[in-house]
Amino acid sequence: MKGSLKVPVEIRTPAGADAHVRAFVVGFASAVKPQTYRKLKFAERRYQQSVLRWELALGRIRNDPSNAVLRWKLSKDVGTFFHALERELGLVVTNQRKALLSDLTLSKSDLAYTLRLAKRFDIDEIRKSGLPWSRFRELLDLKDEDVMKRCMQLILAGKIRTTEEIRSFHRKAKVR
Repeated sequence: MKGSLKVPVEIRTPAGADAHVRAFVVGFASAVKPQTYRKLKFAERRYQQSVLRWELALGRIRNDPSNAVLRWKLSKDVGTFFHALERELGLVVTNQRKALLSDLTLSKSDLAYTLRLAKRFDIDEIRKSGLPWSRFRELLDLKDEDVMKRCMQLILAGKIRTTEEIRSFHRKAKVR
């Protein structure tokens, strides 16, 4: 979509519709263009298919809640979907988290951690580490990338073993 304008959209349930019906909504100026309507309908179908796929992934995660690799795959898939909408169709979803909270069976905090996972770690790091999801949740609270990596090294070396030790490391890192 190089050279094209980005169209801001929101994912909503239309007034009076069933709660599971989702529509991509744009401002009036964008809506009057026929090509925008076609893009929106295409994006809506892709979103609905993706939500079904993400719910299946969440089912696998519920069966193996400590599996950080499954969580990373979900994180990557969601991020790739929204990035593709922007890159391929020029649609920028402005309420991603709100829509996902409505459409997926995840808590607000669990969704936030999940979405950050693939942005902060690559799949090889997660696989090699063998760490459970709970450890990655704690690591994701460390905003500074270098501090997070140092903490992960200490965990992998066995020098930090508990959630409380990770949090203590976090508190000490904030003070510096």
